[in-house]
Amino acid sequence: MRVRFVVLGMLAFTAGRAGAEQAEPEQQVPPKVLAALRDTLATAYVNPISRDSLARFKTAGAMLYALLDRHTVLFSPKERREFEVEAGGSFGGIGASLGVRRDTTLIVSVQPGSPAAKAKLRPFDRIVAIGGKPVVGLPPDTVVSLIRGAEGTPVGLGLRRGIAGDAIQAVLIRAPVQVPSVPAGAMLPSGIGVVRVAQFGPETTREAVEAMDWMVKGGARGVVLDLRENPGGVLEEALGLAQLFVKPGTALVDVRGRPGTGINERPRSREVPRYPTLPIAILINERSASAAEVFAGAMQEARRALVAGRQSYGKGSVQHIADLPEGWAVKLTIARWYTPSGRRIDRGPQPSGASIDPGTPHEGGVLPDLYIAADSQAAQVTMAALAAGPKWDSLSLAMLDWVQAAADTMSGLTPDFESDPLVTRRLLEQTGVKAAMPAGTEEAVQRFVEDALSRGVVAGRFGVMEEGAWGLLHDTEVLQVAEALLKKVKGA
Repeated sequence: MRVRFVVLGMLAFTAGRAGAEQAEPEQQVPPKVLAALRDTLATAYVNPISRDSLARFKTAGAMLYALLDRHTVLFSPKERREFEVEAGGSFGGIGASLGVRRDTTLIVSVQPGSPAAKAKLRPFDRIVAIGGKPVVGLPPDTVVSLIRGAEGTPVGLGLRRGIAGDAIQAVLIRAPVQVPSVPAGAMLPSGIGVVRVAQFGPETTREAVEAMDWMVKGGARGVVLDLRENPGGVLEEALGLAQLFVKPGTALVDVRGRPGTGINERPRSREVPRYPTLPIAILINERSASAAEVFAGAMQEARRALVAGRQSYGKGSVQHIADLPEGWAVKLTIARWYTPSGRRIDRGPQPSGASIDPGTPHEGGVLPDLYIAADSQAAQVTMAALAAGPKWDSLSLAMLDWVQAAADTMSGLTPDFESDPLVTRRLLEQTGVKAAMPAGTEEAVQRFVEDALSRGVVAGRFGVMEEGAWGLLHDTEVLQVAEALLKKVKGA
């Protein structure tokens, strides 16, 4: 059984599967690749391993499983290309996020300054053809692959717009599309600013400075850096962000590599801080990982920030992509990260493919100074969705239809728009979800749908940045840590 959710009103679907996942069959690895993998692990893996001990493994899967390291992964040529796009965050595209409604791919959001923005594409535009060939009914991944291509090359899109389905033809020139590291920021009425840091990419520090400078000029009394769900990324950017706040000479991280490789470092801040006295809080959760944990740990141990939320994921290792024959590659661990005081960030040995609950307590990670419990809404909404079955899909589609109509036709909209609770109740009744919801989930589902409708309308009328700001301003965890930071400021 599959469950669909409208994610925070942004019209993108996330599919989950109930029950255990079936293991993927092991891919066939050419003998040359297997031999090269064995040599690479013997010479470069963070823990010394002899070639003789690796020789007893006859398959790549068995060899990697024995490492108990879920972050050391073998890539086929295709998987390597896909990983490089995701990890690099930059590719030749049009600068639009895509979702699916019924059998048609549609535009969810448009990045400012992108080819899609220059072509005046808008949320809810439905993509019906690419290069003159129909794409209705094709899987979203296929549509994305057809849109992406070499930088500087054209791609022609056939679209339908609005309820009437007006036909639009657009030719866009593919350009490097950099996924923003700081997709949203907002100023709370209390004077506390909030900056969402979604990942650490090549421009994270610059983007964060732009957001915080705006807040400081506006009289911010402090800033919350939201690192929830941040998977990490470029370590140098995490260290660069920390250097905006800590004094020169402050230890930032302890990098420990394989003996004899020279990968042993204890970087310290070299910059005069841009915000030496600005009160800072960092919000983390069980999916804050890697470079995000390095940043939070450095700020915590320098006593430069209040760290709030829940224990972080515990991904304290450094990976390197090593080339293998025939286009294959291995992403292998070459070092481990510790906080400046020597606390281990990594949660310890975990075999590849092992099921890990991010919320389970473990050794490692970063422990918050202030614990903030997870909002129970998500669990209750999941319960209701499972109980509603196909009715939940009907609700999702009805929500999308309502959001598009409201964003296209409603007058007097502002970026702080909030949908009428009566609309939510009507949608729940019409789709049959209300009658199918388990007892005790009604309030959570009502709030989830109201927020999704509101954010969807804001995104459709004002863009993804305003939608992100709306989300921060209405986030219960953000409001809790902002209140704690404000108390700290008043008590200083």
